Amino acid sequence: MKLKQIFITGCVILSYFSANALEATTQNRQLLSEEFNRKTVDLFLPISFTPGGIQSFLTNIYNRPEYASELLPNNFSHMLQFLQHGIDTNQGPSYAQSVLKLFNNKLKASPCVNAYAFTQMLDPLNTLLKQYFVGPKPRSIHQLKTSVNDVLYSSFLSQFEFFKQDPKTFFNSLSNEILTSLNHELAGSKKEMLKEQLRQTVVRFFELCMNKIVWSPEESNEIWSTVKTTSEKLAGFMKNKVIENVDHLDDLFWSMTHRFCFFVDLFGADLPISFYQKVKNDLANKKPLLCKLNEQEAAITSKTNQLMKTILAGEAKARAVQAGSVFYEG
Repeated sequence: MKLKQIFITGCVILSYFSANALEATTQNRQLLSEEFNRKTVDLFLPISFTPGGIQSFLTNIYNRPEYASELLPNNFSHMLQFLQHGIDTNQGPSYAQSVLKLFNNKLKASPCVNAYAFTQMLDPLNTLLKQYFVGPKPRSIHQLKTSVNDVLYSSFLSQFEFFKQDPKTFFNSLSNEILTSLNHELAGSKKEMLKEQLRQTVVRFFELCMNKIVWSPEESNEIWSTVKTTSEKLAGFMKNKVIENVDHLDDLFWSMTHRFCFFVDLFGADLPISFYQKVKNDLANKKPLLCKLNEQEAAITSKTNQLMKTILAGEAKARAVQAGSVFYEG
């Protein structure tokens, strides 16, 4: 029980930095000591995007142990600042990938991730990343073949007399025209490859966050709504083509499901009955987007069934504790 209380206190601290949690946990904020505030206030300083400013951030903020343990899991503002700088300076997908890699590696040292801060970060992250995925895709092989055929046909049709007079010069000119067109397509294909690498990095970043995410048991009214909101915001990355493969989204939904079930297994006895009633009602009415993707195989346990099984077990624990409390008081 003592260990559980320590973990609950940690969740309260984790919720401190999120704007949503700031509004919802006034009493919890008062538990934070002035010493804690003094210790971390300089970690929030904005980044100066000069060579010296970036070096100062990496040396004096990013490298500090408390950056991984106390700030980054609760506040993703520095990552968003780096990504915004990339948009402002017309950087390519490789830049965004390096930014996500930088913060992903630091997050590996974090004990957990604040669910409210993570959810709040998703919309601005989606807006920033979608800039790298706008524009048409490179043409297919069939389209390229058609394009080359058109160039050949057009050139012979319009310059046939020139071809008869000087075939060598004609073919040299025609070859250069085709190569110019193909080089443009090759550049587009390379850019598309960089986009795909960025997509993979985004998915890995989300997976890491999902496997560390925590909610505060003392804010039971916010837990399930945050789970649903997070799944909806993640689906928004498919709308902007930041995530293209629906299987990747399904993987993230499974990670969210397992993490939520782990949380309920750990704290189920401390959550109110109203929490369980709300979740059961949503699952029975098939409301959560989290549960609407088809499973990989029909024979496996679905996310809905997995959640319902966990919720019923947690509710049984909560009712047993409640009954025990009533008996003890009597």
